[in-house]
Amino acid sequence: MKNGLFTDSKESGHSSLHSNVFALYFDLVPRENKRKVINFIISKGFSCGVYTSYFLLKVLCENGCFEEAYRLIVNEGENGWLNMINQGATICFEAWGKEQKWNTSLRHRFVGNMGF
Repeated sequence: MKNGLFTDSKESGHSSLHSNVFALYFDLVPRENKRKVINFIISKGFSCGVYTSYFLLKVLCENGCFEEAYRLIVNEGENGWLNMINQGATICFEAWGKEQKWNTSLRHRFVGNMGF
């Protein structure tokens, strides 16, 4: 950890949204650093893909940050579900928008045994 945040690797000095979301998700963040990690995650918003957004929202809600999670869900920026809806989505795209991935699937779904 560097400055209370997780870095991308032992050799890296860079703290990414992903490394901190997953550290919080798997309960690896020491109690004294949780608020710093949560604030970092909130500051980064959806600067991640659609896949990681689930884990981001989950850790925010698990830590009582419901308003912050709601703001992300209804954000009108390029990275959000409203962007998909504005582009005609009736199911979750593979990326936040058609222009973000040249070969994006417009009807992306999980495949495999999800326990259902």
